[in-house]
Parts: sequence; C-alpha cells; structure tokens
Amino acid sequence: MRMTREQAALLLGVNADASAEQVHHAWRVWAKLAHPDAGGDREHFEALVRARSILLTHPARPAEQPAPQPRPRAPLQNVCCRPSVRGMAVLALVAVVATLAVFVAPQLTDLGAALTVGMAASTAAIAIQRNLLGRSADTGHRIAALTLAWFPIAAVLTAAVAYQGLAIIGFLPVIALPFVVTVGLVNPGAGLWRPIRLPS
Repeated sequence: MRMTREQAALLLGVNADASAEQVHHAWRVWAKLAHPDAGGDREHFEALVRARSILLTHPARPAEQPAPQPRPRAPLQNVCCRPSVRGMAVLALVAVVATLAVFVAPQLTDLGAALTVGMAASTAAIAIQRNLLGRSADTGHRIAALTLAWFPIAAVLTAAVAYQGLAIIGFLPVIALPFVVTVGLVNPGAGLWRPIRLPS
C-alpha cells in the first residue's frame, strides 16, 4: 500500500511540512530503535525508510497565501489639488479654445461641428483632470474626473452650437467619440494601449 505524506510524517513523529533536517533527526532516533540489528522489526524499519524517502523527495505544498486585499479607493476630493499658476493659464487657454469652437463650428458641416465640439470638450476635460488631480490619483480617479468634466462641457458646447441652427444633436456619437478615445488612453486596464503590469 502506498504511504501518503501525512502517514509518513505521523510514522516519524514530525509535521507534514517538516524540514529535511527535522526528518533526518527523527529518522535517526527511530532507526536506532527499529533497526533489525538492534532487535527491531524489519517491516517497521522498512516503513521508516519509506517514510523518510517520501518526506525528503516530495516537498510539502507551500501554505496557501491569502489573496491580497484591494486598498480602498480614496474619495475623489482627497486626491484633488489646487492648480499651479501654469495650470490656471492652461485652463484659461483651454476655456478660450472651447469658446472659439462654438464660433468655428457653424462654418463646418454638421459632422465637422460635432467632431469639433467633441474634441474641444475632451481637450478641456483632459486639462481639468491633469491640473486638478494630484499624483496620488489612480486610474479610477482620472476617469471619474474626465467624466465629471466632459459631460457638462460637452452639453454646453452642443447646446450653443445647436442654438446656432446646426443639426448637431443627430451626431451625438461623434461628439462622444473623442471622449471614448481619451478614456481608452487613460485606462491601462483595457490592455489596448499599454500592457497591464501586475504587482510582483
């Protein structure tokens, strides 16, 4: 009958995950008592030899590591910071460009106007996200900030361009396209633009 690791450990009087040194020590103690030359039983001695062999040739399974627990995400307001002077200048410049998009869009076709509005809103959302979030912000914070910034800006620009008589509402997917691309570039978890790096 085949001896299991647990049976071998029980026979030698050690734990199933005993080290090689502990196995050798236990075997020497039992071998002195069970050796046939010392008046021991031959079958018992052979069982001890098999037990030692099993414990030394089949290493114990490593203990299961507990699954790492995810750190709770900090609230968005905890990772926000005040923009620097340069950041304020960038935000002002982006606001001017977004405003100009409202006046340039009527000169374009409906499709061109929708794409202009989408790109202006996405550019403004990127500028806001980069200047208002600190280094401790993770990907979720960045996507949330982009979303919170993009929706109102896109809504205002779309309404302003539609007010000028363009049928831009029918091109809402085109308006959202630059935003979708922006989120895809920010999100490494998508695995499309950057390889996923697992913690080691």
